[in-house]
Amino acid sequence: MDLSKALPGRRRQESDSPAWRNLKRLFSGSKPYAKWYLLIVISLVLSTLFELGVTDALRRIINAAAERNLDLLREGMVVGLVGFAGNTLFNAIAGLVRTWVDQESVQKLQGQLVRRIHRVKYDYCTSQHSGDLITRLTGNAHEAQVGFNTAAIDTIRYLAIISITIGYLLWLSWQLTLGTLLTATCGPLLLNLAGRRLRRLWQERYKKEGEISALVQDAVQGAETTRAFSLDSWLMRRFDRTYQPLLRLIRRIEFWNQLLQASGYAVFLAGLFFVLGYGGTHVVRGEISPGVLAAFLVSFERVSFPFMELLRIWPNLQKALSAAQRVYEVFDTPAAPGKDHRDRPLPVEVTTRTPAPAAADNGEGGLGDFNATVKAICFDNVTFTYPGTSKPVLQNLSFTLPTGRFTAIVGETGAGKTSILRLLLRIYDPDEGAIRLQTTSGTLSLTEIPLGWWRAQLGYVPQDIALFHLSLEENIVLGGGWASVSRSGSGGKAPAGAGVRKALTGDPIRLAEALRLAHLEEVVARLPEGLATRPGERGWLLSGGERQRVALARVAYRNPSVLLLDEATSSLDNQSERLVQRALHEVSSGRTTVAIAHRLSTVMHAHNILVLAQGKVVEQGTHRSLLEMDGYYSKLFAAGRLGGDGVWQSA
Repeated sequence: MDLSKALPGRRRQESDSPAWRNLKRLFSGSKPYAKWYLLIVISLVLSTLFELGVTDALRRIINAAAERNLDLLREGMVVGLVGFAGNTLFNAIAGLVRTWVDQESVQKLQGQLVRRIHRVKYDYCTSQHSGDLITRLTGNAHEAQVGFNTAAIDTIRYLAIISITIGYLLWLSWQLTLGTLLTATCGPLLLNLAGRRLRRLWQERYKKEGEISALVQDAVQGAETTRAFSLDSWLMRRFDRTYQPLLRLIRRIEFWNQLLQASGYAVFLAGLFFVLGYGGTHVVRGEISPGVLAAFLVSFERVSFPFMELLRIWPNLQKALSAAQRVYEVFDTPAAPGKDHRDRPLPVEVTTRTPAPAAADNGEGGLGDFNATVKAICFDNVTFTYPGTSKPVLQNLSFTLPTGRFTAIVGETGAGKTSILRLLLRIYDPDEGAIRLQTTSGTLSLTEIPLGWWRAQLGYVPQDIALFHLSLEENIVLGGGWASVSRSGSGGKAPAGAGVRKALTGDPIRLAEALRLAHLEEVVARLPEGLATRPGERGWLLSGGERQRVALARVAYRNPSVLLLDEATSSLDNQSERLVQRALHEVSSGRTTVAIAHRLSTVMHAHNILVLAQGKVVEQGTHRSLLEMDGYYSKLFAAGRLGGDGVWQSA
């Protein structure tokens, strides 16, 4: 075997390993803090020099006592006091700067991870449990960045301490120094025995912790169901089955950590006994003074401690790299469709019905300069298959959505209704065909338009309303885009470095109009703090109909060109449904509206109804014309009539 060829190839293979790539990525992401790292290292080196002053003061004081020399004693006291003051000062500087760097770098990495989670393909988010993603964001990102900071700073720090101290020891006695180094350097040889194994164990541990986080989140969010079905015993058994493997991993990791620490301590004791025995012999012979031996003993600890800490840095770095692996898995996930177009110039200029909210801060590109008007949205032979599946949910789908008109979409479960909205939202893009905008300046494919601009034109009311842990007012005005949201006391967008975000407030006139259109005035009036009330996690303080009306108020405040409704009244009682329908009628008036219909009251006044079956439009027309056609829609309508309440179900 040709070792000259094999070894370089092995080095290349190791340099391409995930651990090495993650280390390089952490290093690259930490470059903005290089000057602060340097300040920390310089402070620690100066601290070490002053600490050696304390050690040398001890040598002077012991020799002064042995020689009965008061001048040497006073000299030693002065050197010791200066050394102690300098060591304390520079240690404090290093500690403060280090805390700041940790906080800033962790916030940066977590912020990048949050943005990436919102930019990856939607199917990745749906395939991962939210609890696992939260663990990656809050736990793994922190451990990866802080672990890297600690490893980088402490490695340089301890190497500097070792170098400076060895220089001082050589000045005291080169024979004792060489013997000391022989024992002190045995510890690093143990690193390779445990490094890779520890990294694998930490990766397995983080995976298990993500599973437990997901399980706990399910238990908390599903507490009502758990109690109603007496699932507490089953839940605890599942928790035990998941937690026991984690405990075994923790024990194995601790075993290797303790083995490394015990090995380091054994090396330290061996060196200590060498210094005492060999150094003591030199003192008895009169070759060195007692003060030199005392200084050597203290300095030996200064050398041995960094070596032992280097032993601890290695497993901690494996822990950080394992955490980084879970963080960078998200970064390596492909971006969602359209994210690569945010900086691409538009082929033509387009305007909308009304000025849309600014999108410059959403990371998806700005609005651009638009001079034309959208006349229609066209699906042109669109075929779409969800990632990971083989059967298309939409096949050669073609239809037109005229601007300013209300279009309802009906069909049985699995017909592809929600998929149409997801394509319009550009959560996904078609596999074949295209969605086009007909404008006064020509026809544009939706993929040619900056994603930020397009989504700024949309108002979306999902079936499951997302309410954030903010006040009711903030939940509504967030729909208006960042340009229309001001920060308290700033009158607009907060300046750079403004600090902690204040409460978001909206334009009072627009907010009052949005509340009126959504019929929310009475709801706000009875809340304990009015618009300042937080609706609770997932809006538990509000009823289903009230949450729907908050979503409609958000859309009304946004004032979009296109309104997308995903079965907005499907789960409401009749009274709530009537209030929401009134709000829907007012909010959708004059807008291009696409609604997945569940109730008769939604479809009967639509300008056009698209009837879907197996991913294709099989019929379209008004409610009356489709009934007269006596086709698929008529059969669905007849089979879905419930009593005399006028409720019609399409699925």
